[in-house]
Amino acid sequence: MRCDKSGLIASAHLDRQLGQSDVVNYRAHVETCAGCHTYLAELEQVSLILKGSARPDVSPDMRSYVMSVIAAKG
Repeated sequence: MRCDKSGLIASAHLDRQLGQSDVVNYRAHVETCAGCHTYLAELEQVSLILKGSARPDVSPDMRSYVMSVIAAKG
């Protein structure tokens, strides 16, 4: 595995979107690569913090505006 792809794979790993063989390969890489190990640990911490955070109140107008901008760019 190349470290330049590890960031995207780390996110997919945390979201449980990888197949079993990809999980095994990724975990093996993380165990031998200090940089990717640190990145995954930090990403896990951020994920835990965000899961424990309250969602902000957003007005329906703001939600509609954001969704229209997203749709326009897609």
